[in-house]
Amino acid sequence: MGSRFRRDPTSLRVMRSASAYGFAAALVWFELAAAGLSLPGCATASSSTAASAGALGVGGVGGAGQAGGASSGSAGLAAGGTQSVGGSAGGGGVDPLFDATHLNVTGGTGAALCQLSPDWRHLLVTVTNQGTTKTGATTVRVFTDGTSYESRIDTPALDAGQSATLTFDRGLLVGFTKTWNFSIVVDPDAVHGPVHATQTGVCSDLRSRSEAGMAPLNARYDIASGLWDKTAWWTGANMLEASIDYMRETGDPAYVSLIDNSFTKNQSGNFLNDYYDDEGWWALAWIKAYDFSHQQKYLDMAKTIFQDMTAGWSSECGGGLYWRKERDVKNAIPNELFLTIGARLHQRTMGDSGAGSFLDWATREWAWFKGSGMIGADHQIVDGLDLKTCKASGPAYSYNQGVILGGLADLSQASADATLLDAADDIAHAALSKMVDKNGVFIEAVCDPKPGCGNGDGEQFKGIFARNLGYLYTVRAKPEYQAFLIAQSNSIWNADRSAKNEFGLLWEGPFDTPTSSRQSSALDALNGAIVTANMNLSLHGTATGSAPCNSSQGAANAIDGSSSFGSKWCAGGSDQTLTVDLGVSRYLVGFRLRHAGAGGEDPTWDTRDFEILTSKDGTSYTEVVKVTGNTADVTTHPIPGTDARFARLHITKEQTAPTVLAARIYEFEVFGAGL
Repeated sequence: MGSRFRRDPTSLRVMRSASAYGFAAALVWFELAAAGLSLPGCATASSSTAASAGALGVGGVGGAGQAGGASSGSAGLAAGGTQSVGGSAGGGGVDPLFDATHLNVTGGTGAALCQLSPDWRHLLVTVTNQGTTKTGATTVRVFTDGTSYESRIDTPALDAGQSATLTFDRGLLVGFTKTWNFSIVVDPDAVHGPVHATQTGVCSDLRSRSEAGMAPLNARYDIASGLWDKTAWWTGANMLEASIDYMRETGDPAYVSLIDNSFTKNQSGNFLNDYYDDEGWWALAWIKAYDFSHQQKYLDMAKTIFQDMTAGWSSECGGGLYWRKERDVKNAIPNELFLTIGARLHQRTMGDSGAGSFLDWATREWAWFKGSGMIGADHQIVDGLDLKTCKASGPAYSYNQGVILGGLADLSQASADATLLDAADDIAHAALSKMVDKNGVFIEAVCDPKPGCGNGDGEQFKGIFARNLGYLYTVRAKPEYQAFLIAQSNSIWNADRSAKNEFGLLWEGPFDTPTSSRQSSALDALNGAIVTANMNLSLHGTATGSAPCNSSQGAANAIDGSSSFGSKWCAGGSDQTLTVDLGVSRYLVGFRLRHAGAGGEDPTWDTRDFEILTSKDGTSYTEVVKVTGNTADVTTHPIPGTDARFARLHITKEQTAPTVLAARIYEFEVFGAGL
């Protein structure tokens, strides 16, 4: 499997300034501000990022992953805040117009060197003539550490003090992994003299934040009880959801054992108690566990819980569920949960229809809820009803603004009623406009001034909203949802984080006290930002493929975010295909395949020969990757950025082993640039 070297077309911007570095940086950040976004990769590196910067594992075309072992750079900061890339003036045949005194990469090292375009599609590299005489054109090489991938762009001639910003295709640099190390070299072929010293940088995206935040949450998990902090009950269900979302969105299976341990240690009571909302949280968690694992027992448990919840429905005040089994309170949250669970169980139950079906319950719930008065004229949802008058009353909590978003998104798809998404938009917009501070950071007005309101319950409310807003984004991708969630991620990461990557109550900061609820709430927001950032696009697509080995190994398994639980697409015979439809045309930068060995199977069953093709219309396909002789469990495949709706894996030789022939793909990840 030979490496592929590509040379980008020249893409640059030239500027003049007495302080070229400062102007270049200001220009990049001005563009970001104009776009309403800030970039996680360009922030100061955290301790966790620095620790992992030298261990980026990526592979070449069909190649095994390698550890990037680049140093953090050997050159010191030059005057004016610019980083010298090495070299010496004069002597030894060196062209004095190209020595390190003249032509330098400016911007710093490490995370500071990670400057991305506003659409996240390109790495921006600024080269400055810091001398007093003009330099001619030369080449700048950027390559990804630990791989054979590189891009080269020629600079123009630069007058003294003049800069050129070069635009490198991020896809070619494998810039779709959580953390990627890259190196920059000026005049790599020594055309003008000795090669300048290598300058190194690192970019870490939104997934790295969730990775850092997941570790402290996991540290609070008690294996013996199957709960966080030994006692977290309904909040524990939400922590389990946050953990599953993390694994699905990042492809990291490290915490998969939490799912079955929580189930096994607590299943004896069927996750039922005296509160219908507590039960509802667990039902949603087990539906998500089923989607991730395909284990029927989790879906069956969700159905058992839902059946118990139906007993809470009554005709008092026209319908709706009580909050608890004493039947003395009706409020918003159990009813929003009931609607959401009904819609999701309908989507996962063949033949569900008619009176008493999951869909029937969800539809009845929405009809009652929207007429109950709890959704105000301003689209904020108050907490409950006064059963004496059946009038809506109480504060507006963020989680009431959130759960309904996920429910309406699913009910809209189940009933083919787009007006439900319009209702969800109104409710979401109310929260985004009324429940934020002057900087656009989400606040829980009722709880944030009084940490722990509701005996600590309120600590999770904002995260529940963020999780459901991210889910709504997958069916109605509005830019304001994306901007909001990325803004929360930025604020949590930069203002509400401890040195141990713990998160506090106030997302606007400062960090106060760590608890499991605060941690999972913030993690929900970090995960939601990942969802909207369009990274692993397969997660929200649909898959079709050659006939599966059996009914449980269909194409959908290859895009579920899980390489655990035996979740794979398996197809016998020869010349197999697996096609992912992204729904709309997307900007693609690369792919990652998890073969048989990634799922714990015999590595000699890893896909041997294959190609990946893309298409805008599903009819005409273009080959973008071709691999022969693969023996790796996981292969990573960067491509020049391209617009396409469909990605197709075509397998021409299933495996190295001569027997039990079949295609086995645990995950077919299709990556966008990040926005």
